[in-house]
Amino acid sequence: MFFGENFYTTVISETSRLADWETAHYGDSSHLMSAMDGLKDISIVVPIIDQSAILQTLVKLLDKRDAYTAFHSERVSLMALRLCLAHCFPLTKTIIITSMALVHDIGKIGIPDAILLKRGPLEDEEFDRIKQHTIMGADILRQQKGLEPLCPGVLHHHERWDGKGYPEGLAGEDIPLGARVIAVCDSIDAMLSNRVYRKALTNAQAYEEIKKNRGIAYDPDIVDTCLKYWEHIL
Repeated sequence: MFFGENFYTTVISETSRLADWETAHYGDSSHLMSAMDGLKDISIVVPIIDQSAILQTLVKLLDKRDAYTAFHSERVSLMALRLCLAHCFPLTKTIIITSMALVHDIGKIGIPDAILLKRGPLEDEEFDRIKQHTIMGADILRQQKGLEPLCPGVLHHHERWDGKGYPEGLAGEDIPLGARVIAVCDSIDAMLSNRVYRKALTNAQAYEEIKKNRGIAYDPDIVDTCLKYWEHIL
């Protein structure tokens, strides 16, 4: 895990890594320094960082339940961090979105093993139950003072740009920004992971799937940044 006292070290390291990558590929990286602006609204992110141990414990509990998705949350969170830096979000926003990504699936703790660990196709009723994990995850975070800012990303990370997602069918910019970032990173990691029902896609196949769904499932601006920095983000 890279939260708590190590978070700032990780952000600096990832920013330096991104700057080197962009300089090598595009010849300049000076605009990236905007991502390292001083913290704004620091009162929002302090509780999130202070309670990082709670977030890590929740994620570890989830990982222990399902070997197929172990470390999925950490990978998605690291991708989200890299994507936020590449998109030049302010540091405050980067911390919040990266934290959202770490706990985006935390509501699956409340899904019965018979459904969560099922190694075959889900029945309609079972899939409806799975979809409740977004709501349950947001409810869990609301109960912990200071973690309320993470709720929008957790609640809405399965919304789609075209409005055909869940739980509320939000579309376009009505979907919280953090959820839009997580949706892309979550999908990439799922595509690149082996599942009982299919083998992992190649990097090239995953790239094409994200590109194909630009402006359909995913925020086109987020996708543009993701595709431009694909090698770095992965």
